[in-house]
Amino acid sequence: MKGNIIIAVSLMSLIAIFSCRKGDYAPEHYYGGININNSALSVAGMDVFMDGTKAGTISPGKSIDLNLLTAGASGHLTIYKADSAHTADNLVADTMLTFPKNNKISLDVICSELLQIKGFWDKSILSVPSDSVRVRIKYVSTVTTITKPLNAYNIRLFNGAPKTARDSFPVVPLTINNYSQAFTLKKGLDLYYRMIDPATGAYLKDNTTNYFFRLYNFGTSTVYVGGSYALVTITISENAGNYKLTYPATLQKVN
Repeated sequence: MKGNIIIAVSLMSLIAIFSCRKGDYAPEHYYGGININNSALSVAGMDVFMDGTKAGTISPGKSIDLNLLTAGASGHLTIYKADSAHTADNLVADTMLTFPKNNKISLDVICSELLQIKGFWDKSILSVPSDSVRVRIKYVSTVTTITKPLNAYNIRLFNGAPKTARDSFPVVPLTINNYSQAFTLKKGLDLYYRMIDPATGAYLKDNTTNYFFRLYNFGTSTVYVGGSYALVTITISENAGNYKLTYPATLQKVN
């Protein structure tokens, strides 16, 4: 009987030694994760590396999850353009991360030469409502001796062909390479615009006599789906003092 008691006590001691209280785990049992989203605005896929080991490739508009990363540990995340030499010239983003406990870090990354954006970014900066459009002016000089005349223009947009001031939106200042506020489109109507020199108030025309320009055939275009293709880039070219505004303007996919 005494021998049985000793055995029972020994077993209870072992259970106590190897048991933990509920919810109390060794640190190595905690894990974190990372979600990396490649913007649909990106022009290329991206190769993702964690501590020098390739974790996968993300196409534009897609994402990748890196899971079971030991909580509290740090890792070196590098992202390059896909199908390219993994050199500094093709580096998109580079950062050190500490993996959270039972949680996931979410990162948005972009690489767009058209938008002149590369690296980690806040995607809400370029968000567009589904019934709206945002506009950016891009300036190109076709003669190297001519400098950019203005860093900012005023722009007035019109739903449908402009006839009266009532057809238009208020005049909005627009800095080169930055996007405007969102303009709400009227279903079935094209969007026109006028460019204005903020210093003189004069309308900008091209090298003919045009003052009004159709931004894009939003009313009938089968390409445009509100909010999906809603970032529009207008390119102003300058040659020998004359201006030319491209048509159609360049649509950039958002979603």
